[in-house]
Amino acid sequence: MLAESGPYLLDLASKNGVDLRFEASVLGGIPIIRTLYESLAGNRITELIGIMNGTTNFILTKMSEEGLSYQDVLKEAQDLGYAEADPTADVEGLDAARKLAILASISFNRRIFFEDVSVEGITCIDTEDIKFGKEFGYNIKLLGIAKETSQGLSLNVYPAFIPTTHPLASVRGSYNAIYVKGNGIDDVMLYGRGAGSLPTGSSVVSDIMEVAKNVSYNETGRLKPFYYDQKNIYAPGKIQSSYYLRLEVDNKTGVLAKISAKLAEQKISVLSIVQRNMDPETAVLAIVTSKCPRSYILNLIDSFNSLRSVKSVNSVIRIMEA
Repeated sequence: MLAESGPYLLDLASKNGVDLRFEASVLGGIPIIRTLYESLAGNRITELIGIMNGTTNFILTKMSEEGLSYQDVLKEAQDLGYAEADPTADVEGLDAARKLAILASISFNRRIFFEDVSVEGITCIDTEDIKFGKEFGYNIKLLGIAKETSQGLSLNVYPAFIPTTHPLASVRGSYNAIYVKGNGIDDVMLYGRGAGSLPTGSSVVSDIMEVAKNVSYNETGRLKPFYYDQKNIYAPGKIQSSYYLRLEVDNKTGVLAKISAKLAEQKISVLSIVQRNMDPETAVLAIVTSKCPRSYILNLIDSFNSLRSVKSVNSVIRIMEA
């Protein structure tokens, strides 16, 4: 409800002089809503990066640490109650996207809704990719990322490799975390339980106590949101990042030269490459590219698929900088 209509509901609450509190709607027991409204109100927030869904973080952690397949870990998550019988909202990134829309509205003072967020889930992540990622020095997480740039607002949820040195890389299991950049505070990270009856209940009770205090002192409706009219969403295809690619190719001389030629055609350079021979006829290439727009990568995949020596492009995963 808040991701679809939050800004309108806040306006309505303000006009009627009543409180609307929703701390528990994002990151469970982590007090991010109040932090953005109050403690960081003196900052211009420029970026949010968060692990906003405990179910997907539990799944990716288990896959990374125990080498289990996505399907096996999903079943375990369902047995433990972390995932619903229909896990679509979690594993397809929809839940994280709704939370990102709520936080971005507050952070950037814009009327941002769920439909404004570009979303990818984790269902295509393979343990083979996670192993290669470790060789390159990365952990994999489902991230919600919101940025305000000179080109506009960038709002995305997708699985990404992040350097093991980044604070978010150590967030394990069902825990959540949010990394906030502001022009005054620079970097701040909040970490804790993102779901569960007690963490969520803690946020709900805190909101009730705050509303009760406001009612007692006749101070309800003090939260008056302000929104700029111009939203200007930056097209996902233009966003630049490095990428990890995994390909199955013919195991013979000259294939790497053809791959390199296609990369050069798209003006993409290679930062790292690893080759594994599957059998005498097939090899796997894991490639880390330089930064480039998403559209370049999509064109590159089309070019690879046109090569007879490329059997398949199995994975394409973004890489977040440290």
